[in-house]
Parts: sequence; structure tokens; C-alpha cells
Amino acid sequence: MNENNKHTEHDEKPLTERKKYIVLALFFLAAIFLFVSGMPWLGWVSLVAASLIFGYWLLQKRLKASKGRKVLSSVLMVLVVLVMAIFLRLFVFEVYEIPSESMENTLIPGDKILVNKLMIGPQTPQSPFEIPWVNLLFYLNKKARASIDSSWWKPYRLKGWSEIKRNDVLVFKNEPVGPDFFVKRCVALPGDEFQIKNSDIYINGNYAETNFLPGVKKKWAVYFNDESRWRALTDSLQLNVFQDYKPAEMKQTLILTRVETEKIKQFLAIDSLQPEIQPPDKDEWLSPFAKRGYWSPDQYGPIQIPYTGWTIDLNNETVNLYFETIRTWEEKIIETFEGRFFINGKEVTDYTFQNNYYVFMGDYRYNSVDSRMWGFLPEQEIVGKATRILWSNNALGIKWKRTLKRIK
Repeated sequence: MNENNKHTEHDEKPLTERKKYIVLALFFLAAIFLFVSGMPWLGWVSLVAASLIFGYWLLQKRLKASKGRKVLSSVLMVLVVLVMAIFLRLFVFEVYEIPSESMENTLIPGDKILVNKLMIGPQTPQSPFEIPWVNLLFYLNKKARASIDSSWWKPYRLKGWSEIKRNDVLVFKNEPVGPDFFVKRCVALPGDEFQIKNSDIYINGNYAETNFLPGVKKKWAVYFNDESRWRALTDSLQLNVFQDYKPAEMKQTLILTRVETEKIKQFLAIDSLQPEIQPPDKDEWLSPFAKRGYWSPDQYGPIQIPYTGWTIDLNNETVNLYFETIRTWEEKIIETFEGRFFINGKEVTDYTFQNNYYVFMGDYRYNSVDSRMWGFLPEQEIVGKATRILWSNNALGIKWKRTLKRIK
């Protein structure tokens, strides 16, 4: 009996050791894969994790007393869980709730979305206040709180699985507009020439793929020839009828997706559909400020999106186009005097941008505050790519059909 027990203990020990080496080997293989695939920072994380695990096993061997091993295991377990939770939230994923209608029909209020940071590469924090749970210690420090809006160190975007692409739905920060996180669709990249003509987007002079997305909603004027049939049609299709209804003109203004417009065109009660274009208005909230009264949210540009290293000649037109970007995001004081240009008090004739910039728009074009109003967004403000709706609920309950729905 005793001999059998000894044999059992002897057989279990090599098996346990074998499992440990298999775990370490998996970490090293993962590190090699990450280095080869162009994500060295994540490869180093894998190697550090393997080293810490190996060190923990060695320390366990030295602590022969069962009580000491138990305390050590409990303390390290708590630390490991905390570090992993911080790491995952900082560099892997986050969950956000959609608060507004600006991305309907793609996203609706009440959606809880998963934001994948590894897809485009996570941004390193620029202050301890951006580190989950660690920031609680700094919030308690009065002296540290005085620098809550300051950048403590320069942030860097780490390498991700892919680059930011047009039509990606991204979550970002935009402190000049508000303290909360925003979610919009990226419609133009650094270096693109961006233009909106009659509410349609053009990139580098070409009709953009964004215009074909089924969830994009725009304002349309619908002209009909039979009011009773028109009323029956809007009820049957459950269309959101806009307030601007003119029976004398046989006209109704609606907010429609591309799919809805194609459906409506097929009915005999409809004479025509025309996009309602907002004309220029000097009092409109628009960026660049100098283009108010000339551009509108539906007639915008053309304008080139700045990118890192792009140099522009400074003249009245370029200053009008990029003044807010240079002042807000490049953090330069730009002034003009008698046809001469000064940056931070020094006379210059050109300017080189230090950041990559992007253009964002909401899918609900008529009800979205986006780049048309607040301008370009620098890359360092982008948090991650919204990939999936985890679940959705509002006052009426859970919307089961939206659970785990992929975001396109």
C-alpha cells in the first residue's frame, strides 16, 4: 500500500513539472509569433509574464512551509488579477454605452459595445489619471488633482493588428468638445482630400464607399401624389415622420436610410425623392470658423486632411483652413500681422504638422455633432475600434436581436 502511494507521488511530480514547462513553452511561442507579426511590445509582455510565472514557481519551491506558500499564493493571486485587469482595460478592450442617436441605425442609445484596442493599437496613457484603479490614489492627492488635465508624459500608439481604415467605427476622446467618450465613423484619413457635395462624401475626388452604407440616415424631401396612400405607406413601413409636413405642396420631410429610400421609390404614390441640403449660414456651428457662411454640413470642402510631416505655405487661405487645428491640437499660438505670420512669436512662412488627423461623422447625418462642427481629430485621441454590440437595453427592456451583433 505504501509502495503504491510512493509510486503515485513519484509519477505525479514529473507530470506537474511537465505541465509547467508546457505553459512556459506556450508563452515563448506566443512571444515569437508576436515579434514576427510586428507587435514586439506584446511579445515583450508575453516574455515578462513567462519570467514572472517561472520566478513564482521557484519561490514556491524555496518556501517549504505550507503556511508560507499559502499566504504567498493568496497575495500574488490578488496582485495578478489586479495587474491583468489594468492591462486588459488599458491595452486590450473596454466596454462603452451609446448615449446618443448620432450613430443610428448602426448604433442606438442603450447599446453596450465592445471596443477592441488591439485592432488599431492601444494608446499609452498620458497621465496616471488614465490608468484604471491606479488613478484612485491620485484623485485622493490634492496636489496631483491640480494637474488632472495635464499630460504627464508623451503618449505613444503601440502597433496593432491593423491600421485605421475608412468606415471604421471608432471610440475617441475630444476634450475641447466634452469630457465623455465619443463614437463615430472614420470617413477620411491623413492626407485625404475630403469634400461633401449635396450631402454625399467624396474622398480624393471620388464618390466614397461611405455613401453606400445601409445604416446612414439623411434628410429627404418626399413628394407624393396621393395623401391617403402616402399616410398608409408611412404607417406600413413604420417610418419616422418628420415634423415638416406640407400637404398643400404634397411634400413630407423624412429621415431615411438608403435602403428605405429604395423601398419608397417603388410605390406609385411617390413622385420623387430629393435630399434636403442645408445651405450655408454664417451663424452655423462649423469648422473651420472662417468658412461659416460659405460651407455647410451638406456642402463642405474640399479640404486636405493634415498628416505628420506635411508642410503648408502660410497664407490667408491656409491659415483660415487650419487655424483651429494648429491652435487646439498642435498647441501653437498662431498670429497674423500685416500679411505676415507668426507662430509662438516667431515669424514664419510655412508650417509642418506634428500629428496625423482624421475626419469623423455620425451615421445619423442630420443629428450628429462631428468633424463638420469641431474639425479634425488627432490620432492620439483615438481609443479603439468598436467591433461588437454585447447587449442592448433601454426603458422598454433588453433588445435581444442586437445581442452580440457585429458592428459594420
